Amino acid sequence: MSQDEVIEVANEFRKRRIPCDAIYLDIHYMKDFMNFTWNTKNFPKPEEMIKEIEGIKNKTCYDS
Repeated sequence: MSQDEVIEVANEFRKRRIPCDAIYLDIHYMKDFMNFTWNTKNFPKPEEMIKEIEGIKNKTCYDS
């Protein structure tokens, strides 16, 4: 999954009026599954993604 796909899912939930308060990213956002890292190929701007998701009234949760 990529940053763009995560944002698309969050937007689709709102568009379809599916109740959703958080988007949970499991270990697949990590670089080589190492704690406190981001796979910058799939998530090049994680801070911007989090802000965009919060802008559509969701929270972003991720395992670290």
